Amino acid sequence: MNLVYHFQAKPQNGPVFEGKVMAQDLESAQSKLSQQGLRVIEIKINISDSLDLVVRKSADGREMAQFYKTLGRRLGNGSGLEQALEESLEFTMDSVLSVIISMMVVAAKNGSNVDGCMQYAGIDKRDVSVIRALREAGDAPRGLGDLAAEYQQTYSLKRKLRAVFLEPLSILSFSYILIWGVFVFAVPRIQHFYAQLPNASLPGYVAKLYAFVDFFDAHVVVSTVLYVLLVPLLIFIIRSPLWAYVRDKIPSFRALSERSDHAMIWASYALLYEAAINRAEAAELISKSAKRMDSRTALANMAIAMRRGREPARAVAIAGFPRFVQGAVANYLRAGSADDVVEGLRLFSSNLAEDVDLLSERITTLARNMMYILMGVIIFFVAMITAVPMIETALHQA
Repeated sequence: MNLVYHFQAKPQNGPVFEGKVMAQDLESAQSKLSQQGLRVIEIKINISDSLDLVVRKSADGREMAQFYKTLGRRLGNGSGLEQALEESLEFTMDSVLSVIISMMVVAAKNGSNVDGCMQYAGIDKRDVSVIRALREAGDAPRGLGDLAAEYQQTYSLKRKLRAVFLEPLSILSFSYILIWGVFVFAVPRIQHFYAQLPNASLPGYVAKLYAFVDFFDAHVVVSTVLYVLLVPLLIFIIRSPLWAYVRDKIPSFRALSERSDHAMIWASYALLYEAAINRAEAAELISKSAKRMDSRTALANMAIAMRRGREPARAVAIAGFPRFVQGAVANYLRAGSADDVVEGLRLFSSNLAEDVDLLSERITTLARNMMYILMGVIIFFVAMITAVPMIETALHQA
């Protein structure tokens, strides 16, 4: 687990400066700085940035897109690497990205090129490979611009996927709090109301439930803690392989998951293809960031097939990709020129992104309707154990 350290240091040539570095411990942080020719004057852990790094692990996709875009533009306009990085650092709001840029500045002060700075800062190997290849071809700014576009597309896809479950999650959260409030506040008052009425009796189903509520309220602290712990338990279940298996049995959810994953996969592959990265190595790099297990397996099979001498198109056909991928991607990979291949893969990725839009709207509507039904059931349940017994008793007393 990496932590963030704030430091003051002096390079061999130049004034003292401040920055941040990611490392597993203090000794590793000092070693990283010393490797860049810095004499460390002061170094201490940055608790807030370390906590943010532990929670989020990586920079926000939109912020990364903006960083790559502005860095590529500045380098393309003739700015020096160190100056361009320092200017980017001033406008960065994301704490994780600010640490990454700060580390790139350290490497730039020691004379590293842009991909060397990225590698030192721990940026994804795929990104480093793209920029290294295009820098050697004299076109690093274009590579940064391409990375920015790919990060923006990935961010947009992930945002749409999160939006599918945002409204249902809000309704479930409200219902969750409502039930706790009924148990702790409403039911005791209703029981007090019944105690004041002569010859009043609760319906049988209500009496049994109220007995459970009495036990819940008698140990309210422990009961509340256990009730709250249901949330992380639910999160654990949702993130488990079992839930992924169940979700994949629902056709619309499987289609959404597959198409969103492959939209990102083939946009990335187009990027690496354009940079002339080894085709098998490109598949291996992308497999590490694929979300679905079957996608990772298929990409690994594709890489193995190409290393054994298969053409990329044939490797795709036998790797085990979904049917909607096999034919389309194989045809694009058989295109005449590299530019045609890249254009075709990006078109395919764009088409999948449009499919994700449509599927997201359908699933959001379905989920919203299901949540409305669930909310109605919960409100009916609450009414049956609170208002309805009181109304029945009032009518009986009259």
